[in-house]
Amino acid sequence: MHCYQPYRKQKVHSKDRMIIWSLLIAVITFCVIYVPVHLWSQTPNRDDHVLILIIGLILLYPLHKFFHILPIIHLWHDMKFSWSTLGKFVPLLTIQVRKPLVKWHYLTSLMFPLLINSLILSSLTFAFPAYSHYFTILQAVHFGICAQDLFILKSIVTCPNASYIEENSIGFEVLVNEAS
Repeated sequence: MHCYQPYRKQKVHSKDRMIIWSLLIAVITFCVIYVPVHLWSQTPNRDDHVLILIIGLILLYPLHKFFHILPIIHLWHDMKFSWSTLGKFVPLLTIQVRKPLVKWHYLTSLMFPLLINSLILSSLTFAFPAYSHYFTILQAVHFGICAQDLFILKSIVTCPNASYIEENSIGFEVLVNEAS
């Protein structure tokens, strides 16, 4: 196998740039989702259970990471976990699979949190319209968390279908067979 395309996370998108993109995506997502939901729902918003929002915000990132792991749980023994912080207070968990993954498997693991959390939060928005603003905020924050996943998706989706994705400490490489 040879390297078809290297991807260096810090070289392509610095932390500051990713934070700006994440915030921008979160704000746009909130506006795009909240306005139609608010127009659809005839139920007035209630603010008496703000604890739901706080708990949701606390659980959002761990659930996001859990849903990344779920499609590749069978590779548990090949995963490396490391913690870092963004600033002084925001903990970040990095999950690295030590062996190459088939492109579609990597993409499934990459997009699984976005799809599942969107389904769950959209369902809750329509099931509890009085708290739709809470679930819309959670969904917008989650889209912001998924910003880096979306940039990685953009890079990988154009690669050959028979390729493999190998992660390393500074990003990942797209590998293809010599015959391809």
